[in-house]
Amino acid sequence: MKAAYVALYGEEPVLDEDTPDAGWLWLKRFAQNGPIPQPGGDEVDEAFATPGMTDNFMALTSYSNMADVMEGNLAFEPCWGIAPMLGVQSQSYLGIINQAPHPNAAKLWIAWQVSEEGRDPWAKFGTFFTDSTYVVPEGQTLLEDMMKITWFIDEQFAYDHLLEARDFYLINLSE
Repeated sequence: MKAAYVALYGEEPVLDEDTPDAGWLWLKRFAQNGPIPQPGGDEVDEAFATPGMTDNFMALTSYSNMADVMEGNLAFEPCWGIAPMLGVQSQSYLGIINQAPHPNAAKLWIAWQVSEEGRDPWAKFGTFFTDSTYVVPEGQTLLEDMMKITWFIDEQFAYDHLLEARDFYLINLSE
């Protein structure tokens, strides 16, 4: 974030006492910029990407919503080329809970879930599978290209700092 700040403004970011680095500065300025929270992803998309809108907004939404753009249900374009990154990647996991009553059935379900047939209900635009036989939908950016323009979220860091980031964001909403 610091390098992107310097590239944009030509100088080092000036940090307040409560703002340890350029990443926190971005979060602070985002909060102070009057964001309009929405209860869920569908409401976010409706608020900024309804076809025919004349107002312009920026939103944080999912790349998987590009399928709706291609079908004409939404009207937006990712900010390709934005620095330092376009967004963050997230993962989904399949697991078997401890003391599952039928762990072998769960193993069969997981094996089916990651098969070509089993992944079909989840295989939508913006979703990537580790299986090398998976072919992305037409018009979707390939995973190797997305990995170059998105950050991979450090889930442990996010977990460790979630409350701190939430509180920092909320405090700065009122300033």
